[in-house]
Formats: sequence, C-alpha cells, structure tokens
Amino acid sequence: MKVAKSILLALLSAFACSFCADAAVVDEFKVKREEVFEFTQQPAVTREGDKISITFASKAWCDVTVAIEDAEGHILRHLASGVLGPKVPVPFQKESLKQTIVWDSKNDHGDYVEDLDRITIRVALGLKPQFERTLFWSPHKRMANACPLLIAKEEGVLMFEGRGVDQLRLYDHEGNYVRTAYPFPAGKLKDVAGVEERIFPQDGAKLPVKHGFVQASLLTSGTSALLGLPYKFGDGFGATAMAASGNHVAVGFDQINRLGLDGTSGGLNLTGAKIGQRAKWSGYGGQGGGDEIIGPSSMAFSPDGKSLYLTGYFWREFYQSGADCLHCVRKLTYDQDAEPTIFVGQMKTDQGAGSDAEHFTVPTSVDCDAKGRVYVTDALNDRIQIFSPDAKLLKTVATPKPVKVLVNPKNGELWVFSWPIVGASNKIAKEHDFQWDKVKPTLRRYGPMEDPKPISTQPLPFDINLTGFFLTGPLASVAVDWWAPSPTLWAVARKHNISRIDVAWGGVGAYERRDHDPWMNDGVRILVEKDGQWQIKRNFADDAKSSVVQMKPADFARQRLAVNPRDGKLYVLEDSGFSKSFYRMPQIDPLTGKVQMVEIPFDAEDICFDQEGLAYLRTDTLVARYDSHTWREVPWDYGEEHKGVGFTSLGGSKRADVLSAIATPGVRPVCWNQGGMSVSPKGNLIISCTSRAEESGRKDNESPWERSRNEITGKPYTPRMFPGRVRWQEIHVWDAHGTLVAEDAVPGLGAMNGAFMDRNDSIYVMASPTRVLDDDKPYWNEMTGTMVKFRPKEGKVISSSSVAAVPLAKEAWPNRAFDLIHGRTGKAWVEGAEWCYGGVGWDGFNPSHSGGGCDCWNSRFSLDYFARSFAPEIDHYSVAVLDSSGNLILRIGKYGNVDDGKPLVADGGPGNAQSIGGDEVALFHACYVAAYTDRRLFIADAGNSRILSVKLGYHTEQKLALKDVPPRGLR
Repeated sequence: MKVAKSILLALLSAFACSFCADAAVVDEFKVKREEVFEFTQQPAVTREGDKISITFASKAWCDVTVAIEDAEGHILRHLASGVLGPKVPVPFQKESLKQTIVWDSKNDHGDYVEDLDRITIRVALGLKPQFERTLFWSPHKRMANACPLLIAKEEGVLMFEGRGVDQLRLYDHEGNYVRTAYPFPAGKLKDVAGVEERIFPQDGAKLPVKHGFVQASLLTSGTSALLGLPYKFGDGFGATAMAASGNHVAVGFDQINRLGLDGTSGGLNLTGAKIGQRAKWSGYGGQGGGDEIIGPSSMAFSPDGKSLYLTGYFWREFYQSGADCLHCVRKLTYDQDAEPTIFVGQMKTDQGAGSDAEHFTVPTSVDCDAKGRVYVTDALNDRIQIFSPDAKLLKTVATPKPVKVLVNPKNGELWVFSWPIVGASNKIAKEHDFQWDKVKPTLRRYGPMEDPKPISTQPLPFDINLTGFFLTGPLASVAVDWWAPSPTLWAVARKHNISRIDVAWGGVGAYERRDHDPWMNDGVRILVEKDGQWQIKRNFADDAKSSVVQMKPADFARQRLAVNPRDGKLYVLEDSGFSKSFYRMPQIDPLTGKVQMVEIPFDAEDICFDQEGLAYLRTDTLVARYDSHTWREVPWDYGEEHKGVGFTSLGGSKRADVLSAIATPGVRPVCWNQGGMSVSPKGNLIISCTSRAEESGRKDNESPWERSRNEITGKPYTPRMFPGRVRWQEIHVWDAHGTLVAEDAVPGLGAMNGAFMDRNDSIYVMASPTRVLDDDKPYWNEMTGTMVKFRPKEGKVISSSSVAAVPLAKEAWPNRAFDLIHGRTGKAWVEGAEWCYGGVGWDGFNPSHSGGGCDCWNSRFSLDYFARSFAPEIDHYSVAVLDSSGNLILRIGKYGNVDDGKPLVADGGPGNAQSIGGDEVALFHACYVAAYTDRRLFIADAGNSRILSVKLGYHTEQKLALKDVPPRGLR
C-alpha cells in the first residue's frame, strides 16, 4: 500500500523534489537500462536542408548515445544520450523503442556546421567502460609524512605507510615492487575475518565498511580509524610499529591489526588486542592539549609466532623538549585479544625509569633471536638488555645511545642503530646530560649474544627531520635484508608534517618552508657496504621521479581532476600545501601515461577548461582566462584589471597581474574549498562562491588561517532572501563575454562538491547534505552527499536549520518529507529539481560530531557534454553514471587494490595485474572523477595511490557518413 501511494505521489508531483524522495523507495539506486544492445532497425539518416533526421529502433530499453563527428572523429555536437523508457531525456521519445532524433546542423555552441559532407553520425547502444591503464602511480613514491615501517623477510621487504589511507606493500630484494597486501586484494577479501560489512541499498551487495572520519581505511589499528577531532583532517596513520612472522604481519598503534603476507588476515580476526596508552600533553599556541594516544614504536614476534613484544612508548611535545616515555616492554599472545602484560619495566613516565635489571630509561626497540631471547635497546642507559622468554636478564651489551636493534637470524650478530632519540623527559635529559639532536645516525655491529664483541662502527648516510610539535612513532625506520646476496640496509626517515600547532606557534613561515620542501631526499634508500662505508645502491625517490615527476604526495589526498577537451590531456590539481591551491600541475597524456609539470600564471584554487581548450583559473574572488598552450591571458570583454592575483596568503604562492578578470562575490570559507566551477557546452561559466550571512569581524585571538580567510572578500551583491534560506556556497553564471547571466542561481543550497551546467542551462550539483530516502530514513552514511539536477531559474533549497539567515517557522514547513539532511542545511526540502540521487561523494561538514567536521578531504563529480553525471559512490567502491533524466545507466568499478583489474594495454599497471571481471575497474577510496566526452573517464583513487584511465566505448555502434546521404532540399 505504501509503495503504491509512493508511485501515485511521484506521478502527481512532477514539479517537486518529493518525486525524488518517494521514487527512491522503489528504484532510485537501481540500474535502469536493460542489458540487451541490439538494433531491430538499423540507423538511417535523411537530409532536408539544415534538418537532419536520424531514425533507428532498439531491441530493449537500453541506453542510446547519438553524436555528430567531424572527419577526424571530434564530436561537434553531443546530440543525445539516455536510457530509453518512461523517463528518457529529451530529444528521445518516451516509451518507444523506435526513435527519430533531429539534428539542426548546429554544433554545441549553436553555430551552423559547414561542409556537412565531412560529417559522420554515430549511434551507439550500451555504454561500455573498460579499465585502460594506471596513471600517475609509482610503488616507490612516498604517500605520507609519518615514517614508513620496514621489515625484511625471506620473501622480500615489507613497507607499511599511511596518512588517512594505509598501504602494505611487498618488494623483492632488489627493491622492485611485487604486490600489495593491504588494501586487501579483491579475491582475498572473503578470507579477511572481522571486517565490518553491511548490505548496501544500491544493489544489495555486502561490502566492507571503511573507518575513520574520512572513511578511507578498513584497518582499526591507528588514528586513520578514529572519528575524533584531532584526526578529522585525515592526517591519521594506521600504525607506528610492525612485526612479521611467517604469513603473519602485525601492525599496531592503538590496537593490533592482524594481516597476512598473502593479502588475508592470516586466519585470525583483523582486530586484536588494544595496545595504545593514554598520556597527557600540554598543547601549544592555543592548540591541542589533554589526552593523546601513545602507541609502540617497535614490535617483535617470538620465533614461534605466538607472542608479540612491544616497546617504544615515547612522545615529544615541543621541538627539543617536552618529551616523555613509558619505560617498559610489554608482551601479548598474538591470537588472543587480551591486552598485553608487562614483560620488563614499568608503564610509568619518570617514576618508571631506572638502570637496574628490572628497569629501563627510554626503551626504544625490541627484537628476538631464533632461541626466543628478547633484545631491548635501553637508550639512555647506553645498553642492550638481553632477556630469556620468561623475563630473566641474561646479558648486558654496552653501546652508546641505541635506538634500534636487529638480530641477524643467520649468525646471531647484533646490528645496533643510533639516531636522535625521542622520549627523554626534561628531567631525565638533565640527569643524563643528554642532547637528543646531537646523536648522529650510526650503525654498530657486535658479535652474537654468546660473545658480543664490537665488530665495526659506521656512519649512516641519511638525515632525520627533528622539527615539529607533537611527535610519536619512529623518527626513522631501518631493515636489514639478510637474504640479499650480502646484507643490505633499507632506510627511511619521517618528514615534518605541518600542523595547526606549528602555524599557531611559528606563524605562516611554517607553510613557506613546507611548500618548498623537496621530497627527493626522503625516499626509501637501499644501502650496500663498500670499502667499509654504506653507500646508496637505490633510491626509491629516483624511481618515483622518473615515473610520476611530482614527488610531493597530495595533501588531504586531494587529487581533483580536469581534462582539456581540446587535446584530451589530464591535469591533476594537487594542493601546494594547506592553502588548498596550486601553481604547478602534473599534465598526463592518457595514451602514454607520460607526466610533465605545467606551471600556471598564478596560484589558483581551481581550474577548468572549455571546449576550445581555454583554461579558467580562479581565486576566492576572481576568474581569469588563458590559452592553455601558451598561458597567455584571454581577457573577458567585461572584466576588471587586477594586480598581484593569487589565492594563498600562507606562503609558497605565485602572483600575476591580470588584464581582465571576472570579479565574483563571496568570501573565503573556513575550509577554503570553493565548491567547484565549470564551463557549459554553450560557453557559460558556472561557479560556486562562498558567502556568509554576516561578515565576521577581526578577533584578537584569530589564528593566521582565520585571519587570512576573514581579510579576503569579493564583489558584494544582494542575495535573494526567504525563510529557511541557508547561506554558504552560492552559484553564479557568466556568459563567454563576461556578462552575468544568472546570480544566486540555486539559493539555499549550502555546501557542494562540483557545479555544472548543460547546454539547456539546467544546473547539476553534488550537494553536501545526505539524501533522505523516505520520511524517516536517510541514506545510512551521513558523510555522503546528493546529486541534484535543477531546472533553469527554478531551483532552491528550504532549510529547517536554525543557521538559516531567516529561520523558517515550523508551522510554515512544507507538508511533505525532507529531501536532504545534515550539513549546514540540516533537514531541508528541495524545490525546482528534476531528480535527486543519494549516496554519492563525501563531505566533512555533514556530521555533528568531531567539532562540527572538516572538509579538507572532499570529493567531486563530473558532467560530460551528453549531460551524463559521473558521481563517485565512495563507500560503495564505484562510480554511478546517470543520464540527464536521472536514470542510472550503470556503475563503474568495484572493490579492489592496485593489483586488481586487467588493463587494456600492456604497460597499463603492475605486472601482476589480476582480472576481477566486468569492467576491471578496481577501486578502494575513489573521490574525484573527470570525464573526457565519451572517450575516457579518469578516476583518482587515493586508497590505491593511483589514477585510473577508463576507456569508454559502446556494446554496439553504427556510423553513418552524411556524404552518402543525398539531401532532399537546400539549406
């Protein structure tokens, strides 16, 4: 009864978005096309002057695409595309398998096409995506500032790294990439026990649920999995310590996660014992302070793989002071979930330190030998303590400031490493006359436990970054590959991750140092011994540089994508720093995968291209236009001259004078993300500008990023006001001459992640609020947004939220269900929309927890010139493709890691790529997409640190040359 009522309401309410909410109960997430792609009547063309008629008939209700192409195959008119049936887009006829489409001989811009005899008409059935190749990926490129974790095994060397997303990779003994163990391979997901799963409303599939504020990791071990305020920027990591035994790989910080070298969980539940400890810290510059999780920096398995030893519970609050440590080694049973017990020492700070056989002073690492003896670096006591498995002290080996010990499994030799030590409190440092930054990276080798005499002392050729405020985990990581032809060192150190505390304390100069910080010196290095010295045999940074050119990893995993329709080149918009802007872009040729860096005239927040290849660069308040090949300005007819144009005010920027820029209204939001812009097929620029209901005055205690935000305002304008109107991001439209044609086009919308306009002036947005599927049931994931198509000049959003500039009295609420919920709009109704589609994107302002959220990580959708929406379903591991009537044509992609998915080209990705069937598109955390007509779709998948090129084709395709069709009349 309820379903029937919903259908009736949908039919009677064509002009209200209650249609969206009610229809969602039936089929919003269902694929609408039938999987039969055959013509029952082959396409035919007739010509009568400027009128070109195309007729055909399809066997089933599939999707149809009609394109007008020139002799070189370039599309001059994106004529029609959609799923046949009751909601087929114009100009198709509803409820008919037989179609007649009329072309008026005009291109997308509305100009008549000359020389029609050079024109080909393409009629295609059934969009068919296929994974083409991996772009902008190197297994040797670093992805995080936190120190990667390294372990050598007979099978090769493991490296774990994380920053919001986490990865565990295996390399051979020469440093060549072998495979990824986490994210888990698609074929092994069934063998991972304890992963949270749920049934997804899109298709009834049971899929794993990602954790953390940014929802980018299946692991539960580290800060990547936390929802709390300190980690909402996505700077979390999965682990600060790792150990391996046989197929078992343990990673941990707050909890143990049990992985398998084979890509499973090793026969055990993924989540094991809780191992993190809470500690107090002070905070600086008005930032931070309170409880902080402290995890171990070192773990080691017993030789039988049953026990796990943990130590290195240290941290530091300020640049060279404020350090502390829990002076103990702990032990747990690996296949059980009980918390670890004390092995030796005390879980206390200064009160737990000591120099006798039962105490340590800053224990930093642990290892085991083949007999189960336990070796601990007791750093401030200048010794290695060797214990039996039942915690009896067997021997002490004196050595200066040891920070890591590794036992050679072949002969029992001790390899002892020293570098700057974290964990010495001010009290302990004074008692030991210790200056932690004076310790130089050094390797000392000793004989086995039975006769640990010194063998050699050698300096190590790498630097360790000592800067930053709150610090936990290892400063550096080394592994000795005992299985190489001769022992080989793998070494890597942390990088300074600029935090809000750094800026609050040290000013904006911290960003300048970060933005110009080279990454070439921070790759994993493989070292070999020659003439008594350790020399670099291989630097992973060199490998990465040759492959991807851009060495700096993307802040906040933001890899917005833009395609130049003129030449099909892909641009990756990675922020220069926290400022959410860039002045260099990787340009990628999708045919070859080659990357080159392109420098643009000024530091821009966003960029888009029109069909002629002109590039549009924006700041908060201006848009300038350039020839994308020469980067010479193409002035607007109606624009303004400005000096020193640029976006960031935090350093590392580039400024330029502009002759004629469009001045836009708005201010800089707290997140600095502007919501998107694009150019329609007609040449109209649609742009999201952030506005606020009232200006915030200067505060005495403003932080630098707040001050720079409040100082930047754009051209003033008077918005349309009505009860329930929320102000945040607002849409404005200019034509190709720079004339404003639509101001405040969709009032009350709030935050968004992408804005597009089709050739009929309809507006498409991925709004940040979550979709309400019926009266009481929003889409299950509150971090997702909603695709909405608004009719020209009719769209608006009415909010029940108290943040509305003019609150809406409850008695004035529309008498129907909410369409949207969460974010600034709260519970809201959408008016003037043709359709809504939920469960897409990611928006950090939606939740009420975590201090109101953060939108540093975000997402974007794309609209092609056929008005098909490509919207990332991030939690579903897919991209939804909808026609202009909101029909779901198909989904692209499924769960997988970088090794999954067989590419179309031989050099399209890892050599061990494995077929997952279907379109072969394997995704883990894919937030950004860009469509290149109906040729390619590009997907940025931060979870696998790559960009996928997906070839777009069709199951069935017919081409008709107009020169073969005699005209029936004259133009």
